Amino acid sequence: MRAREEWRAPSLERIGLEAAREQHSMTPLVTELALELTWPHRRHRAESAQAEQVQSLLLLCV
Repeated sequence: MRAREEWRAPSLERIGLEAAREQHSMTPLVTELALELTWPHRRHRAESAQAEQVQSLLLLCV
């Protein structure tokens, strides 16, 4: 056999990238929870809307 025929490119399993990729991949549930945590809750939206109304009323009085 020639040297070319015996040589193969290293596979992901051989160099350890497959395990690293599995460790650091995010599951869909984790991604969904992360997105949910970044979204403001309805209660916070209502509070910020009230704060904006008060601020606009204060500006009218000035």
